[in-house]
Amino acid sequence: ESADIKSYVANGNLVATPSNWSRERIIEYGFSEECVFVVPHGVDQNKFSPLSESERLAARSALGYTSDDIVFLNVGAPMWNKGMDLVIQAFFAARKTNKNFRLLIKDQQALYGLSAVGMMKNLLSEGRIELDNESVESIKVLPQTLSIEQLRTLYNVADYYLSPYRAEGFNLPVIEAIACGTKVIVTDGGA
Repeated sequence: ESADIKSYVANGNLVATPSNWSRERIIEYGFSEECVFVVPHGVDQNKFSPLSESERLAARSALGYTSDDIVFLNVGAPMWNKGMDLVIQAFFAARKTNKNFRLLIKDQQALYGLSAVGMMKNLLSEGRIELDNESVESIKVLPQTLSIEQLRTLYNVADYYLSPYRAEGFNLPVIEAIACGTKVIVTDGGA
C-alpha cells in the first residue's frame, strides 16, 4: 500500500532525510524535489574521538590483539542491506593471504535477535565460505549492547572499519569510526 503523498505534504509539510541517496529514493517514490531536504546526521566529537596511543594499545590487548594484528571492525545487524555477509566472505578470503588479519563484529543481536554466528553458519551451509580453525579463532563477535564509550573503544581498537552496505539511509557507524580516527572501507554508492 503506497502512502498518500498529497496528504502527507499538505499544509506545507516537508520531508527531512539524512542523505542525498535517501533523498533520491524518496523523490523516486513520488515526492516532489521541492519538499524533500537533506539534514545529515552528525557525531558528537566529545563522545567519538581518538584514544591516546597507550589507551588504544591497552584496549587492543584487553581484547587479545597484538601490535602485529590488523583488526577489521563491523558494527551492525546481520541483514542483507548491511552487507555483513560480504564482510565475512571477504575476511575468509583475505585471511588466506595474511594470517595477522582479525575480524571484530558488533552484531546487534541484543537489539534484533539476529547473530553474526548464525550468518556464518548459513554462509557455510551455502558453500560461500570454507571454515578453518585459525580463521574462526581470529573472529570475535560481541552480541551484547554496548555503551557509547565501549563503542568508541571498539572503533579505536580497529585498524579499519568495514561497511559494505547494499542500502543505507545514512550509515552512522561510518562517521563515528572516522571521528575516532579509524580508516573506513565502504562500498561505492548509497549514503
